[in-house]
Order: sequence, then C-alpha cells, then structure tokens
Amino acid sequence: MQCKFCLSYDIIVFHEHYTFCKECAVIYTELIVQETNCEHITDNTITVDNECWYKFRRKSIPYIYKDACSVCGKKAIADGW
Repeated sequence: MQCKFCLSYDIIVFHEHYTFCKECAVIYTELIVQETNCEHITDNTITVDNECWYKFRRKSIPYIYKDACSVCGKKAIADGW
C-alpha cells in the first residue's frame, strides 16, 4: 500500500480503516460520502483526520477535512464506520 499524498510505502494501517504515513504524517480513511454539493468530492474521496505535512502534496488529490472539501471549502460530510 502506498500513501495517497507523498507516495511513500512507509505507512501503518490501524483500527482496520485508518492509514498513517510515517513520511508526511497524514492520517486518512475511506468513508461513504453522505452530503455534498461540491464537484470535487466523489464516492472514492478520502477523509483526512490529520493533514499531510507537505503543503504542495495536499493539492495532489481532493479530500474531506473538517467536513469541507479541501479544494473549494464547500460542505462535505462522510461517514461509514
């Protein structure tokens, strides 16, 4: 498995659903998108609990952070576990 942000293979999967990257410190999971009116968020969008340390890598993929789209800031809610 590879980090979706920095592409490192030095990651830890914990609590069955969460991924932590030792390289960029991002913590993310895949949840089911419940609500959004944003065109950046799709069914395979990840939800981030701790953002990637590398700001330039944050722009590599859209994600949900604090119930908002990382690209445009519109409301985006995901749940699933």
